[in-house]
Amino acid sequence: KNKTNKTNNNDKIVPKGDEDEVFTNSPTILATSSPTVVVPSYNPSTSIPTVAPTISTSPTTERFDFVSSLVYDDTEEDDATPPLTRPTDPQSPGWKALHWLATEDILKDDQTFNDDATIDQEFKSRIRKRYGVVTLYYAMGGDIFWTNPLNFVTDHVDECLWNSPTPEDPTSVFGVKGLFCLDVDGNVVTSSQTRKTTLLVLTNNNATGFIPEEISMISDLWAIYFDVNNLSGPIPASMGALEQLTEILLYDNMLSGIISSIKWENMKALREFTIPYNNNRASSRRQ
Repeated sequence: KNKTNKTNNNDKIVPKGDEDEVFTNSPTILATSSPTVVVPSYNPSTSIPTVAPTISTSPTTERFDFVSSLVYDDTEEDDATPPLTRPTDPQSPGWKALHWLATEDILKDDQTFNDDATIDQEFKSRIRKRYGVVTLYYAMGGDIFWTNPLNFVTDHVDECLWNSPTPEDPTSVFGVKGLFCLDVDGNVVTSSQTRKTTLLVLTNNNATGFIPEEISMISDLWAIYFDVNNLSGPIPASMGALEQLTEILLYDNMLSGIISSIKWENMKALREFTIPYNNNRASSRRQ
């Protein structure tokens, strides 16, 4: 049986396992007041929305395979994350993301992106992060359901511009949404060349679908705020590979599953994991 200890200190719930199990870096799960939100009648599932986006042309096999090799070849695997499977279903978020990178992404015209001999590890890392973000966009219904598309998958060359900052203060992420790149001092920057970490803010944006395993490809994620949306399905175990992640806000969704499938001990920077008002079981044992 699962064991939980409850206190009267802001209703904090700390998952614990059996005495013979060591759950060394389990984050504190903070219960917060549920904000008022109007939930649409749509009943999401772990599958992606059935309405497919309009795709202009089919990528050539050669180009598609080239981009796919950049994303998946030599991808590091360890005990913290299960191996990611190269997508083959044209309706899957991963396949759509590869298709976008191969045929529509403005980076396709970059000479570096067309000459395998000139592609260094830094550029490969950027393409993988970009792929992870685009896969997340399709998996979470960005092409259909998002209230604000936030300039995702647009002709902006740099993904650090895939956001909607406030006109008064474009360097602030308070009260705004999207993907933000931060430098070593935590300041918002608009170029991936000076990016140290990434912040994803999709709070209350009608994100509908599921969190894909490919989120682990955004290896420099610093914090994710996916709260107050319509996300369902499990929290991907691949999150255990995100060693720089400090905050995860997932409350007020319809997520389910066993959160102990994530290797929390690898996430040494994590200080807050908030997930009340979902269907998860806080267990330190895989059930």
